[in-house]
Amino acid sequence: MLRHYCKAMDFLQPKFQPAIRTALVACLIFIYLEFLRGDYKRACEHLASGMRLMNELQVRTNQKKPLPHLFEALSLVSSKDCLDLCLADAYAKLQIQVNFSNQRLGLESPPPRRLLSDLPTFKFWSHQEARYYLDRIFEGVSTLMQGYHCGEAEKWPVGYRGMLDMDLRLTQGSLDAWLHTYEATIGDLVGNKNSYELFCYNMLHLYHTMADIMAATCMSLDDQTVYDKHLPSFLSIIVQSNNVALNKIPFSEYHSPFDTEGGFKLHTCRPWSDMGWIPPLYYTALKCRNHRIRTQAIKLMSYPWHKEGVWDLTTALVVSREVVRMEEGDFFENLDNEFDASCTPSNRELFEEKTLPENRRFHKVDMVIENAPKGLELICKKKVRGRWIVIHKVYNEKESSWTEVQRDGDR
Repeated sequence: MLRHYCKAMDFLQPKFQPAIRTALVACLIFIYLEFLRGDYKRACEHLASGMRLMNELQVRTNQKKPLPHLFEALSLVSSKDCLDLCLADAYAKLQIQVNFSNQRLGLESPPPRRLLSDLPTFKFWSHQEARYYLDRIFEGVSTLMQGYHCGEAEKWPVGYRGMLDMDLRLTQGSLDAWLHTYEATIGDLVGNKNSYELFCYNMLHLYHTMADIMAATCMSLDDQTVYDKHLPSFLSIIVQSNNVALNKIPFSEYHSPFDTEGGFKLHTCRPWSDMGWIPPLYYTALKCRNHRIRTQAIKLMSYPWHKEGVWDLTTALVVSREVVRMEEGDFFENLDNEFDASCTPSNRELFEEKTLPENRRFHKVDMVIENAPKGLELICKKKVRGRWIVIHKVYNEKESSWTEVQRDGDR
């Protein structure tokens, strides 16, 4: 493997100067190859190395114009600057995905040096521009979550909480601005023949809904009942995912993943190889404690969309199913799970259901991945009577079962 890496570097060397850009391009290729091979640990090691190289390169990341505009005006931008910006954007997207998937790999990867850019005042120029700004917002949410969960609040320096709260207001304002811009843009596309563009925007709206929940709950690690207030948003994720799956969003270039008999079409395609519906549905299965909604999220996720960037479908499924099983136990044993994945939950299923007690809920779920689903471990943490409980499990792929290897107090 190392010999092939070296050959690839030699072939790329004449194309990109100086050598650091060659290394960054090669590293990016190797990251994607390792994710495709299922070697998550090695892929993230490459990503950590690439992020350190990006800091060395000192890319100017505070550009007012997004990348789609720069590509439109290549005559005004040097090829070196354009390459630097493309590399920075590619690494930033990968870093967001790894952070969001809660993969505990023991690697310290510095966040990309970006500031949240001002959004367009009226409409997006394209779905690429809309994604560019949404990615920047996700970076802000990820940074906030790390900030709020950094040590014990009573030990924070003076002014630290105020700084985080100010950043939170900025991030929530950016989410609102993005939604207003999206709504102004999408109005021109309804009934338009460019159905591909419409599909891309609606996929981005699905991610915006998830980001909105994440921002609103990022300071509440110790209180998992806060997610109950966002039941309408979790339901919206299910409805939007169904709209994608059942082809209720009109687009001619794409096909529904369900055929006329309810089966799955393997030729389904998506606008981005690293952005599908696994992350929003996985997040819903873990954080929404309404049994009907989280069960439907797992059912929808079960359709084989294949890999999505760092996300492996099998891994996401076995983890989410085990977390739901451990949290709920027999608490909802009398509820009917034999419903169609495409059906919208009724009001009775949403509001007359029992509430899962706080002491059953995990506050944090980490995946430890070597070569998923082989080498998959699960670390869940919850607070019971003021004491942190950590449950550590290992997945046996041959037997499709989990084995508990450790149950500790505070860690």
